[in-house]
Amino acid sequence: MAASINHNEMRNANEKLVLQQIFNNRLISRTQISKNSGLHKSTISSIFDSLFDKNLIVEVGEGESTNVGGRKPSLISFNKKYGYIITFDIGRRHLRMANFYMNGQLINYKSIPITQNSGEIILSLIKKLVVENAINDTIFGLQGIGLSITGVIYKNKITYSPFVDFSGIDLATELSNEFNVHTILENEANLSAIYLRDFIEPNNPQTYENFISVDIHNGIGVGIIIHNELYRGIFGGAGEYGRSILIDRENKILTEELFSEDALIAQAGQLSHNDALERNEFLVMYEEKKPEIIYITKKWVKNIAQILYNLFQIFAPEAIYVNSRIIFHEAEIYKDLNSELVALNSPIPTNLIEPKKDIEYSTLYGALALVTRSILDLSDNFELTFSGD
Repeated sequence: MAASINHNEMRNANEKLVLQQIFNNRLISRTQISKNSGLHKSTISSIFDSLFDKNLIVEVGEGESTNVGGRKPSLISFNKKYGYIITFDIGRRHLRMANFYMNGQLINYKSIPITQNSGEIILSLIKKLVVENAINDTIFGLQGIGLSITGVIYKNKITYSPFVDFSGIDLATELSNEFNVHTILENEANLSAIYLRDFIEPNNPQTYENFISVDIHNGIGVGIIIHNELYRGIFGGAGEYGRSILIDRENKILTEELFSEDALIAQAGQLSHNDALERNEFLVMYEEKKPEIIYITKKWVKNIAQILYNLFQIFAPEAIYVNSRIIFHEAEIYKDLNSELVALNSPIPTNLIEPKKDIEYSTLYGALALVTRSILDLSDNFELTFSGD
């Protein structure tokens, strides 16, 4: 019996290794997988039969023969149309949704304004969107749902949600029961970090095994990758930097109350006598070089630089990514931030990475990666690279 169990475990491990190789390469042959993995070709052929039976892989043509001639190798690809995944980003003022094939290719995207903080209403809207945005050109249809949450997630349940009232609502169970698929919840900053780890830009292949992703939006959250694995801390509470306390005499003030994007925009709203000021309006005022807006932005940038400096001292990461729509939109602000950080003269090298162009989608892509790993049973121990095409 023990020998049988060991054989099954070995077979399962080898199948995951082969699937990883196929997933990470658009086209690959048995010979190349054998070279990359060290597995014998006969073992790979047997695993191929299993993966073909599961519709996880497809044969897509022939490669070039070797210098000595012989039969051209068959080329194999991951079957992106095995099924599709739908992901949601639940923000303070929006609900973003995206459909993906399982290789990371975006099918469609929507952003819907949110005017109420009722978890029940948002759950109903999510269910409606899942039904209305069904994709009909895959083999097995919907395979999973991923949700990005501003707050703390523990054991796939929301334990803290500052902007939407999810009291008494088990989102994962509700959606899993409704659609009979994998449903995974995760903190938005953690998903941004997963996206940065698993999606490689073709023109910027530099990767890091230890980095931090800082999300500065309604609040300030930190996603932490250590040795290529997401660090969640106990009870899923790691990275809630915005909830750290600043002491102002006898008052306790949260960091994000002063230094989030919302805090900056609110300050600009007070100066312009517009309590309903939106981010786009703020950016217009910045581009118009209004002196009071330039002044408070430079002060904000200086404080963000100090936050990043502190994170470098605490974690000593290889790099820190900053995800902020304000910083991304204005190249001048990013340059000022980098200059302020350098001026702090950290004893630890401060490698600050410029915000990515698809910052709007980062949590949606991160949720896709998390759900795909769950479906394929490929944990963080397996390096995956989503092609997105």
